[in-house]
Amino acid sequence: MKILMPVMAALLAGCAASPEIISSSEDNVVIYAPPSVAPEASQVLADKECAKSNKTARLVREPDANSPWAASYFFCIGPGENSAEIKNEKSD
Repeated sequence: MKILMPVMAALLAGCAASPEIISSSEDNVVIYAPPSVAPEASQVLADKECAKSNKTARLVREPDANSPWAASYFFCIGPGENSAEIKNEKSD
């Protein structure tokens, strides 16, 4: 039993230590990553998700460091698109 508890804790920690897609579309991706995960890991995952639409991910909102449930928000930008143009379109 003494060995089982640390093993279970290590397994659970390993599962929680990677970013997860919360929401995704052709135009945006929302990713949750635990504070222990480097911000680059969220960018890589967002780029992979946007690549499904032949686009790249652009970070538009960083997670709030004070919130354990904070998420990163990315726009999927296609060739020739500008993130400022997308922001203006989304605000209408």
